[in-house]
Amino acid sequence: MRDYRKISHQINTSLLSQFTSAIKIWYNENRRQLPWRETDNQFYIYVSEIMLQQTQVNRVLLKYDEFIQKFKTFYDIANSDIPHLITSWQGLGYNRRILNLYKASIIICNKYSGNVPDTYNNLLNLPGIGAGTAGSLLAFVHNKPSVFIETNVRTLYSYAFFPDRDQIDDKSLMPLIEQTVDIDSPREWYYALMDAGSYLKQSIRVPNSLSKHYTKQSKFSGSKREIRGGILKILGNQSQVTLNEIETKYPETKHDIQSIAGDLINEGFILCDSMGNYALNTIKKSPS
Repeated sequence: MRDYRKISHQINTSLLSQFTSAIKIWYNENRRQLPWRETDNQFYIYVSEIMLQQTQVNRVLLKYDEFIQKFKTFYDIANSDIPHLITSWQGLGYNRRILNLYKASIIICNKYSGNVPDTYNNLLNLPGIGAGTAGSLLAFVHNKPSVFIETNVRTLYSYAFFPDRDQIDDKSLMPLIEQTVDIDSPREWYYALMDAGSYLKQSIRVPNSLSKHYTKQSKFSGSKREIRGGILKILGNQSQVTLNEIETKYPETKHDIQSIAGDLINEGFILCDSMGNYALNTIKKSPS
């Protein structure tokens, strides 16, 4: 890939044109073969985007095929129960995503006849969908031009256009992304950007710290995330447990187990009866 740091930093039409041409040439020779790119199935693409929100590609590849063998449509997700969904999601982490996928699937089935919405605002109204994912779904599901940023795109534009700076704000990058988007083939264009950004990280070791928005992921061991996942795993193996039984699993934790369990209740993952017994939420909210 051409080193754009050798080009004048003045960002003009000529430089943007050189950038887009170079990315397309590089992509034609280095395109990653990923299963969700080889399909036009809206559900499969949507699932891949949810999986990729906070999980690296290599880990998603280990789970993606298995997951879509179990669930082939939004209706399959919407008609499932939470314990089964959590078990099927194990290995990907951030279990809140599967609950949001469940809630979104019900909306998609009820309101959009099982099809992914094709407008930014309608996508943004789905549980678990933020600005970046709404933009990526427009591009990848519907091949519609959109302007969004994710970690690899951020790395690529920071490296190419701001070689002498760090702590670069997304506000500086978004106009460049907008000016370079391929309106005729936004899907392949964003695939190219992501592949090029990933290449830079792996081969040239471009640091994430170039971005002002980079935050180092907190340590998993001993974290609330670990305990949340642990509680769900315990309840996946036992029909019900008490708070004391959960607390004995984490004797050295500094976190409030009852508070974490309360969060899981509020989010819809688990239930607690009048006797203080915790269990996975098996109440279905199937499509009407």
